[in-house]
Amino acid sequence: VFFSYNHGRYTSRIPYASIRRSDFASERDIQEEKERQDEEERRRAEQEKKDSIDDYIPIIARSKYHDPDWDDKLDSLGVYKYHVYAIIDNKAHVFNGKEKVVSLESLVFDVEERYQFLLRRGNKGLAIRKQIAFQQDSIMLLRVEHYMDSLRNNFQRAANEYYNELNKRQIFILKDLYSYSDYRFGKKFMFYNCFNKRIKYINITLTAYNGVGDIQRDDIGRSSAKVRGIGPIEKGEIASYDWDELFWDDNDIIDEVLITNISFTFFDGTTKSYSGKANIDKHRAANCYEDDDD
Repeated sequence: VFFSYNHGRYTSRIPYASIRRSDFASERDIQEEKERQDEEERRRAEQEKKDSIDDYIPIIARSKYHDPDWDDKLDSLGVYKYHVYAIIDNKAHVFNGKEKVVSLESLVFDVEERYQFLLRRGNKGLAIRKQIAFQQDSIMLLRVEHYMDSLRNNFQRAANEYYNELNKRQIFILKDLYSYSDYRFGKKFMFYNCFNKRIKYINITLTAYNGVGDIQRDDIGRSSAKVRGIGPIEKGEIASYDWDELFWDDNDIIDEVLITNISFTFFDGTTKSYSGKANIDKHRAANCYEDDDD
């Protein structure tokens, strides 16, 4: 520090070079801070521009958890698999044809960066994202309907082929099963009308056999039973019948009970009969002995 005499007074003076250095350092800090803020603002503007464009991209996510509210025909087909198309601020508006709000934390995003995008966007771009979501949802619903129509058409085509084959081969026994109750048992059948007429009655003779193929009487002396199924059964329709306690077999001697005669009475008064195991077996479906409930 230097001192100078000024009209009888001494005053202190900081060297010029020191003042310039001090001023320069302060201005540099200010300039750097200004440049930093400008760069940050530039990055924000660029990000805002990019985000405003990304608002037009559908956001796809799926639920982390099973939600019973969404157990509808779409999910049962495995088409949606809990995908959503509308993300709004910190909530996800799930459409799938109906709107529902869930938290972002309950979702898994197909593109993870989209989660941060939503947190960053907040309320910005809501109208656009919702419009895109509805559009995307409408597209998905059309796809689902198209998919369901394809499934229905494929199913109908397969069903037509199946029943055409039944008609061609005159398969009328779709199911031939046992119904048990302790040591008593009966039979249950599913019949298909493969004829060109309405069926009025189905008359069936059942015969019991033991393990070596001989006719076997049950505990009260019955070796056969006659039952009747009452229609009407229209052409191409299926009818089921269940007759309980046809035989008592406490000693478990009866090995099987077979149809030995079956006759159909039609509404026009005509009949059609089949007898003999080999002949009747020609008119059975391949899986007639398999219980679909197992």
